[in-house]
Formats: sequence, C-alpha cells, structure tokens
Amino acid sequence: MKKTILVLSLVVLVVLCLAALNFRIPFGLEDMKYVESYHLRNSVKELQLRAKPELYGYTNKVEAIYLYRTNIVLGSNVYSSIMRLDSPNFRKKGYLLATENQSVFWVGVDGGVEELKVKKEP
Repeated sequence: MKKTILVLSLVVLVVLCLAALNFRIPFGLEDMKYVESYHLRNSVKELQLRAKPELYGYTNKVEAIYLYRTNIVLGSNVYSSIMRLDSPNFRKKGYLLATENQSVFWVGVDGGVEELKVKKEP
C-alpha cells in the first residue's frame, strides 16, 4: 500500500513539474505565426477536398478559421485570399490569410503584409 502511494506521488510530482516547465517555454509571435500557418494551410487543403463549399468555418473554442475573400497587395503583386485565421495568440496584433495555392500571409494591425514561407527542416 505504501509503495503504491509513493509511486502515485512520484507520478503526480513529475506531471506537475512537466506542466510547470510547459508554461516556462517561451514562444514568441514569430513562432506562433508559423505554427498557426500550418493549421491554416491544412484548412485550405480540407476546403479543396470538400469541393469548395460556399460556407466553411472551423473553431476549436480558441482559434477561428473561416472563408474570407479579399485581395492582398504585397509589393507589386496582388493575391486573392480565401481563408482567414484569428487566434488569441496574436489577436490584437494581426491575423493570417491564405490563398487557394496555400500561400499564407500575415496582416498586422498596422496594415503591413508579410508572406510566411514554409520553414524547411534542417
């Protein structure tokens, strides 16, 4: 009985330590933009697999992905977006837009536009 309590106590201690470390890992805005861009690219793929319905939306109670048709101007190029991702990770800083060819753009609240390229693994 004492052995079981000791093992359970150690398991609880390890879980609590891992949870505390998880809150200490720093993720900046740049990291979160790239993480969320993968979610948005996958949603564009899903939209295309569903034969591009007129209404589409996804939410997991934290982030929201939905159809959002607009034009993005970056330099001398004009891109047509089809989807938008809003996330609490950068809610008051900007949002992500995706095109049909799965290009993802960051649109800041200042109006600046930046294309997010897929990061290659080393």
